[in-house]
Amino acid sequence: MAGKSLSSKTFYERLNQWVGQNIKIFKEEIGDDDETLMALESITHVNHTVSGDDYIPAHTLQLNGSGAVENEDDQLEPLPKSEYEIPIEDSTTFQFDGDKFKLKTERGIYTIERT
Repeated sequence: MAGKSLSSKTFYERLNQWVGQNIKIFKEEIGDDDETLMALESITHVNHTVSGDDYIPAHTLQLNGSGAVENEDDQLEPLPKSEYEIPIEDSTTFQFDGDKFKLKTERGIYTIERT
């Protein structure tokens, strides 16, 4: 997807326009790809206290709503919590091609589209 680069502020503003709609989230990380379907109810940006722990991101994009994740058997299971978290670092890039958002982090690529 060759999308237009967005600032994080513009990304959040545009994604907020999708609240109330159904979305699909594709996560591509090394050895861990999955697909999640969600009825998007709200979006939260969470700032974390820097702890020196490389696993805890500086920020998190929290997509809130009910949904299901596809398991290894290609079956849908309810989300364990009514949220989906995407780690956001200073190096994260945000893109939008008119139909899909794409976030590239050090850990992987996340694609969000309406269903």
